[in-house]
Amino acid sequence: WNYLNWKCEFTKELPSDPTCVALHPSGFIVLVATKARVKLYNIGMTKLITMSDIPGIKHCKVARFSNGGQYFACSSGITNIVIYSTFQSQHLHTLVGHIAFVRGLDWSADDSKLYSVGADGGTYLSLSLFSLSIHTHTHTLESYNRCVWLAYLRWKT
Repeated sequence: WNYLNWKCEFTKELPSDPTCVALHPSGFIVLVATKARVKLYNIGMTKLITMSDIPGIKHCKVARFSNGGQYFACSSGITNIVIYSTFQSQHLHTLVGHIAFVRGLDWSADDSKLYSVGADGGTYLSLSLFSLSIHTHTHTLESYNRCVWLAYLRWKT
């Protein structure tokens, strides 16, 4: 999309409908999830170029790149969250603990923490993502408060 001219520059047809799309902070990489897999594409001048194909992530409904762009997190299946390295496409962690669908993901400013919100109002803060141990704090809130709580947690850290 050319935002200056308000015109579409090019399109890409996929074999199945996307379930989730996330744009890299640089603007040059896009993550497209389908029911069967997740693909990373480089955004070229006239087409999308496949960067990597990650078949292990199925039914991804939520995906988010870290602020620096070196990681991305995806909901996998119903309640798991997987974290990958963007440029090596290497699996780093699988986070479990949600009892309902993952509805939102957000990274802390320094990309060391991942916040996740479930459909049941459960808000999870995963600390020390890239050390040997992962600590998870859980708060369950009423549904109308969960977005406010997520914003508060991000602001607080």
